[in-house]
Amino acid sequence: SPSTAAPATGAPQRRIYVIGVDEHSIRLGSARAAMEAAKRFIAQLGPDDLVGLVAYPQGMVRIDPTDNRAQVIAGLDKVRALFEPPPTKYNVSAAEAIDIASNNSGTAGQVTERECAGLEGTALQGCNRQVIMEAQALGIALEATLAQSLGGLRGLLNDMGTLPGRKILVMISGGMAMSDRGVGRGDETGRMFDIGQIAARTNTSMYALHMDTRFLDAYAERKVSHTIFRDETIFNAGLERVAAAAGGTVFRVRTGSGDPAFSRILLETS
Repeated sequence: SPSTAAPATGAPQRRIYVIGVDEHSIRLGSARAAMEAAKRFIAQLGPDDLVGLVAYPQGMVRIDPTDNRAQVIAGLDKVRALFEPPPTKYNVSAAEAIDIASNNSGTAGQVTERECAGLEGTALQGCNRQVIMEAQALGIALEATLAQSLGGLRGLLNDMGTLPGRKILVMISGGMAMSDRGVGRGDETGRMFDIGQIAARTNTSMYALHMDTRFLDAYAERKVSHTIFRDETIFNAGLERVAAAAGGTVFRVRTGSGDPAFSRILLETS
């Protein structure tokens, strides 16, 4: 039989990791825990692996993929937690605010009845208006944060397209609030599908760590509402949709630093 040349063999391709932190969505306590876990994750990477860091959407911390681990670890200490819920007078939850901003009259009636109980006449009318205005403002703020998160993620993925080969994006987020009822304002389904296409085009695998400490934070602040579990679902919904569009995975971290999630990522990308 005719002889065949042995296939050429080359050095294995270096793995490229980029840690992306959505600063506007994450709380201070969650950010600190996640950054420490990210440092331990970096310490476990192979000697030939490259790792970068981007804090978006502002991009004040940006380190291109490098084998200088100390530089990336120092950059993690500069990441800021910028999530600040608007100050509120009334006890309106995120789920209720999104419903009211989407003109859900049933939710509006329930919230005003609860928050304005015991008032009558002009005082009741004024309270009703203030509650609705506050809920709408909170709903709009959540929509704006979602739009910022998606815009920053889109830009990060486009930038990763300039890197060669397969890339691994590890996204750290405090959640992306979206209506869990599939209706109303702030429907970003189209932009999420677009992000999925960009991930495919840039040859990027996506993992998302949802630092979901809303219940613990609310309990500590003694502001646990009857919609707290729905609030958790709402803040997870956006991440789930983005990950689904990109063929990625979401790890929900309710307690701890996220070390098990990082270990899972290392295992799956080994």
